[in-house]
Amino acid sequence: MRRNRKSVITINLNPISSNHRQPGIYIHYYEGQVQYVGETVNVWDGRPFRASRNKPVDKIRWLKASQNDLLRKKWEAYLVCKLKPTRQNVRQYEGLASRAGYVVSKKEMKKRKIKGY
Repeated sequence: MRRNRKSVITINLNPISSNHRQPGIYIHYYEGQVQYVGETVNVWDGRPFRASRNKPVDKIRWLKASQNDLLRKKWEAYLVCKLKPTRQNVRQYEGLASRAGYVVSKKEMKKRKIKGY
């Protein structure tokens, strides 16, 4: 049995003050598939809510993140490797993601050997 879900969600994005900064990690989806994972030092600048590379986006998930740049970038890399967005090169994030606990599965390694990369 399917539940009815609202297709439009109101988000209150008013900063506490003009100096308030809220770092975040955002995930763009289109038709249920992860398209892009990114991070920003301040979501109030609007970066998470713009479609990347003029590609369609129908859902955005936003996660609060650490003020620490390295920690934020580690978790971004971890999510990129785990979710495998269609518009990103996952391989370039693996080194940083490994420091956040991501491990390339044996199945993935086998697939890479077969493809030759």
